[in-house]
Amino acid sequence: AGTLAVSPGGKLLATCAENKVELRDSVTGEGRGTVPLAADVLAISFSPKGDRLAILTSGRKGTDLVVVNLADGSPVPVPIPQASAPLIWCGDNEVLVGSRNTAELGAGAKAAGTNQGLMLIDLNRKAVLWS
Repeated sequence: AGTLAVSPGGKLLATCAENKVELRDSVTGEGRGTVPLAADVLAISFSPKGDRLAILTSGRKGTDLVVVNLADGSPVPVPIPQASAPLIWCGDNEVLVGSRNTAELGAGAKAAGTNQGLMLIDLNRKAVLWS
């Protein structure tokens, strides 16, 4: 809970409350929809075009990535290994996620510029491109 995302252009807000994501008009606060989920939300992020919302959840069975088409509300599950925040779009069809708690990485790994603790996910192929 407490996670917030703003769409490109700032028209929509996405906020998390336990097992759901709520969409609101950023100017009026009017509700624009709710995405019910079966697990707690770890991170949310709008696509660069603002037409999809990526949602990273954590439940009893592990971590899940769901991408919701905002035009029709259809969720597309993307199978991934165990993951954590951050959740960042890197183009129209790729997202970068943590492959474990990136806060646990040592300063040496961070300074060396390694990608340890990160995964790039191809949403079209539903595959990890690198980790």
